[in-house]
Amino acid sequence: MLKTFIIHIKGNKKSEYVANIALESCLENGYNASLFEGITPNTLAKWDKKYNLEVIKPSHMYDRQIGLNGTRYTYECKYSNFLNHYTLWDKCIELNEPIVILEHDVIAVKEFNEEFDELCVLNLHSGLHQDIFDTILKPDLSEGIHTYTNPYLVYRASNKWQHAGMIPGTAAYAITPKGAKRLKYNVKTYGWDKADYIINTKSVHMQYAYPDPLELSHNIVPNQRTSHGE
Repeated sequence: MLKTFIIHIKGNKKSEYVANIALESCLENGYNASLFEGITPNTLAKWDKKYNLEVIKPSHMYDRQIGLNGTRYTYECKYSNFLNHYTLWDKCIELNEPIVILEHDVIAVKEFNEEFDELCVLNLHSGLHQDIFDTILKPDLSEGIHTYTNPYLVYRASNKWQHAGMIPGTAAYAITPKGAKRLKYNVKTYGWDKADYIINTKSVHMQYAYPDPLELSHNIVPNQRTSHGE
């Protein structure tokens, strides 16, 4: 069973509620799951000091950092979310085995124990069919484990990752130590961005599992807060 970490906001009633739904569904479907207390704007300073990362320039997050796009609090929420994933990439390397990383707004519908190379998206169909992506064309998905390409959802900033295929959020994926090391190298070399931007088809060998082993749980509990406090 793959070790599985569910990012949630400790002390936030809705986050804890949906995270426990995710945890129960994972345990019922063969995941070695536990809750992972997420970094939030309230605890961000400690982790920012620990990792001492630079944001990639130019980028959507760099604009947020310098106040050109959104509030400071929104920037801190996005940065907290990224650092949750970055911390779990470290955990994957430390354990030296593949792990599953989940945000709190998912439910497991079947076990996942397939072999993959670096990173495997576990909720691709569910993620692509969120309301926010209604106007975006969807790539064809094939049953099994396949390399992910997406010409319809691409990275648009003029930097290292321009035109890379992107994923519809970071709610559910599995990662190997090889993939975690590659992502960490890219962050340290080029800078960080939103987690679902830095995980792209140029930065890591991205595969997907279909049908989805996990699905978003927004139909069960609507209006969920994100797993970083926004």
